[in-house]
Parts: sequence; structure tokens; C-alpha cells
Amino acid sequence: MAKEIIRRFGTTAEHSAFTGADAEITVDTDKNTVVVHDGSTAGGHPLAKDDGSNISDFAITGKLTAVDAEFNGTSAITLPEGTQAQRPASPLAGMIRLNSDEPVFEGYDGTEWAPLGGGGGVGDGFAKADPRQVAWTKTGNGTAETSTTLTVEVDGGIVEIPAGTSISMPTLSAGTDYAIWVAPDGTLEADASFSAAPTTGGRRVGGFHYAPGGNATLDSAGNWNNHTGGDTTAQINEYSFYDLKWRPSVADPRGLTLVNESFWTGMYLMSANTTVAPLHKYNVEPARDGNNPQKPYGDGTTYGNAKPMNVFECLSYYGFRAPDVNEFQLLALGVNEERSIGGSGPGNTGDVTDRSKNEQTSAWGVFDATGVLRVWGRDSLPDNNQDNGVTEGRSDNVFRISRFARFGGAWNGGSFSGSRCVAPSTSSLSAAGVGGRGVCDHLILD
Repeated sequence: MAKEIIRRFGTTAEHSAFTGADAEITVDTDKNTVVVHDGSTAGGHPLAKDDGSNISDFAITGKLTAVDAEFNGTSAITLPEGTQAQRPASPLAGMIRLNSDEPVFEGYDGTEWAPLGGGGGVGDGFAKADPRQVAWTKTGNGTAETSTTLTVEVDGGIVEIPAGTSISMPTLSAGTDYAIWVAPDGTLEADASFSAAPTTGGRRVGGFHYAPGGNATLDSAGNWNNHTGGDTTAQINEYSFYDLKWRPSVADPRGLTLVNESFWTGMYLMSANTTVAPLHKYNVEPARDGNNPQKPYGDGTTYGNAKPMNVFECLSYYGFRAPDVNEFQLLALGVNEERSIGGSGPGNTGDVTDRSKNEQTSAWGVFDATGVLRVWGRDSLPDNNQDNGVTEGRSDNVFRISRFARFGGAWNGGSFSGSRCVAPSTSSLSAAGVGGRGVCDHLILD
């Protein structure tokens, strides 16, 4: 370094007004860097400093090759983000991005995209192309398929299941609830187990009920003027379908049907063995006086009677409420009106072969909806007196609710039974002809 060479120099502003000769080199004294000129570009082309401190945002086209890469600082780097449909058309192994549909970070391993964690988290993702409908649709008495495209995280990977994909069915048994599982390869399987996947690594994403009979249908004129009830053909109830984001508000979705996309209700009358789930069960004697419900807490002993307060408490414990008059008349729509089944009792729940009980099945698949057993409703009228008969030994002073509604008529109720059958009863009544049925809210989750 025996000789000193000084180049032309100037500030950044001075360079912006200067066009150097082709191959000329100058020095920017603001940036402390060399500027190379091409004879035509004002300001020339500043070169990067060794520490990169004079580099701002710019685009790099091509590949950066290095044995190791280190990102210093305490902030973050930004990865590409886009929908699943916006994935690279020809991905390369090692690509990573943020899938904004889930959202989840994902990487391409040379064969498929898989989640890396973050965002929704592995195992949590469940998306429908149409979130405003249930994921499944009935295609036959014992067959079903997807109604919309699904994107599901399962066993550490993401699978996309097209609309119209069939659900593999086992041998179906009347009165049984089935879970719908997604296997790691995207196969859909129905199984009576709600805890053990039929394929290792599978994920439970929905379910349905295989009912002992079909629902009531519209008459030939397309209305409900000539109600006839359901039939005796065992089949999937299409209103019992639910998925992770279209479901009842209660923890246990079994034995329920969706009424007019408004609320869910028990397909069957409330069972007396309340501590054995679900609360609404097929082929059991319903809770009523003489078959008193079990207390859902403590040691599981039974109540002393089936008075409305005891029925309400059981329903509430499992997340249900008794129907009001508007809910009852809708859930019972389609039954054979002004008819009771006769005989000496209600029989077991859902037994459509018993005394033409199928005629008392509603449009939504509610069995024994009317003319079999009255159910307590939550419509009530208080008075100014006290009622000690409903306390179960817990209090001496209860404000009397003098009348609760009873809906639907019993097996011996005669011609007045039907979807608008309402009779008032005192809160102290416990009768063999009165039981319970729960309703709960419908959830549509984002």
C-alpha cells in the first residue's frame, strides 16, 4: 500500500444528480461505500458494505447456498403466507410456508405438505369449504358421504377430503350411535366406538344415529296437513349428523336430533338410568313415576319420585333444559295427530313395532313424541304460596310454582294427544304418564 489513490467522491444527494462514465468508480461519503457507474444511471449502483449495514429491503431472485445460516436479533423473520389453494404448483422438498386456511405452518417433504406446528396446532385443524352446513349427507338408509370439502389435521399430517367421499360403514344396528373417524390416509370410517379409532392414528370428527325407523314426511301435496308419522325401516337419521363445528351444545351428542336447524332434542324419552350415558337412550323404559330417575350426582341413588323439579335437575346436570311450548310443537311436527297408542303403558323407548308407535315419530326423527308419554315443559305459573313437596329434604321454604306444562299426551290420553297438546299440572305431581325430554342449543363454530 505504498501509493494513495483518491477517487471522486460526494454525498448521496450529490450522487443522485450525477451520471458517471461507464466503469467509473466514485465514493458515497454518506454511505461510506463505493458506487459503480454504467454511463447512464443517475446515482450509479452503490455496493454493499462488508457488514451489510447499508442494505435496505430488496428482492433476491434465485437460490442462496450456505452450509449454515444464522439470523441475529430478537425480532422475527417473515415466511410466505397463503391459502391451501395458493401452494406452489411444483413444490420442492424443504419449502415452508404459513397455510392461512388453518392457520398452521407447513413444510413440503418432497411428497406432501405436512404441518410444522404453530397457528392452530397439530391435531386441531378442521375446516369445511362450506362452514354453514354439516359435513355429512345421507345417500341411502345406511350410507353417507361428505357434503363439502374437508381439510383435517390427523396424526401429525393434513388431509384434504373432497365432497362426495363415501364413509365406510360397519354392520349397522338399530338404535345405535356411530362416530365418524378420519384415518391418517384420509379414509372416512364409521364405528360404534367413540374412544378407540378403527384405524391407528385416526381422529374422531363427527357422528350420527342409526334409528330404528324413518322420520315423518310431507304428504303428496307437500304439506303437513295429513300427518302420518314415520315408518319401521331402520336407517340413518339425516338430522342426527354432527361434526366438530356443527353440533349440539351439550358434551355428549349421542341420541340427539336437530330440529329445523334451530335446536337439538333427545330422539328418545329421558332414561331413568341417568348415570349411564347418553341421557336419551334407545329401548329402555323411560323415566316416570314408578321408574324414578337416578340422581346424577353423589351415589347415583334414585329420586323419591319423578316430579318436574327432579326431571329438570337431571336434564340441567347434563346440559339440557325442558322444552317450552314452542319448541315442543316444532319437535313433534309430523306425528299422527289426535291419537294415543293405547295399551297399559308407554313401553320401551323407540320401539316402533309396539302398537304402531312409529306413527308417533316426528319429522326430525323424535320417537314417542306424542300419545306415548307426556313430558314436562318449562312453561310455568308461580303463585304466592310455599310448596314443601319438591324439596327432597333440602329446604323448608320453596316458592311454589303452582303449574308446569305437560306436553303431548300419554298412551291413555285419547284423541286430544298431539303436537299442541298442553295440560297444566302442579309441581307436586308425579305420575306414571309423565316423563322428560331435553333440548339444547345448536352450535355453528368458525
